[in-house]
Amino acid sequence: MKFNLVKGLHIPQELLPRFKFSWLLHFLYQFGAVISWVVVTALFVEKFGLENLLYLFAIEAGLIILGTLFTHQFLRCVPAKKIINFSAFGIIALLLSTFWADQSEHIYILFGLALIAKDVLYPRLRMGLLRNTEELFTPAQAEKAIPFSESALTIGALAGAGFLFTMIKFSPEISTQTMLTWWIFPIIFIIALLSFESQILHEVPELRGEKKLHESKESTFRNLRQTFKKIPFLKAIAVMIFLQGSIFAIVEYHTVSKLEHSLEHTFTTTDISISPEH
Repeated sequence: MKFNLVKGLHIPQELLPRFKFSWLLHFLYQFGAVISWVVVTALFVEKFGLENLLYLFAIEAGLIILGTLFTHQFLRCVPAKKIINFSAFGIIALLLSTFWADQSEHIYILFGLALIAKDVLYPRLRMGLLRNTEELFTPAQAEKAIPFSESALTIGALAGAGFLFTMIKFSPEISTQTMLTWWIFPIIFIIALLSFESQILHEVPELRGEKKLHESKESTFRNLRQTFKKIPFLKAIAVMIFLQGSIFAIVEYHTVSKLEHSLEHTFTTTDISISPEH
């Protein structure tokens, strides 16, 4: 069965360990992404109420934009392993700091730390993993490796959702803050896998010279402006992405609102039905 699967995907046997390694990294990333999204959103609704959920989406959008600008300015020429280590250890440090914020009842600091970890550093981890996948394969091999790794996102999302559902079902008394710390474990597994990459893939480490590109911030902004001027299609794409994100946020907000209203109505009906008659 294993041979037929490999044959169906047209993956050479000698490259199979690399494909599995890359797939597992992306699976762990998406597993942690589901935990972070669900827990942070639930924690916000618990502390601030569902009526303020749009503020959360607006803050997250701003942080994602800031993270993208930071990447464009400082991380374009940084090696993949350094980006992964910086992002992973930064996320772990921020999540551990949320314990202090929770104990001290600094709600805004707690959410600030959690949102920076989720919307600024975690996407950088994703970028580092994609670069690492590209480095594992030649350009021709990467055409098969990247789509194969992308399939791990769907399975990782299902596994993360199933894990949360199971834990909530069998441990309903567990706190949301404790659930947030579960996000640390997929990140630790990613660091461990990358630390033993050469042993897992049975490869001898190569000495590679790092390519350094000297480019000023002024020239970076100038090139970005010129690119947008030369390609008007990019402006249209940016507007479409913004509108799509806005529509998604509005639909999600109304969906959650309807769900909460439905649950409140159900609980009210249940309370009335079991109340003693006078």
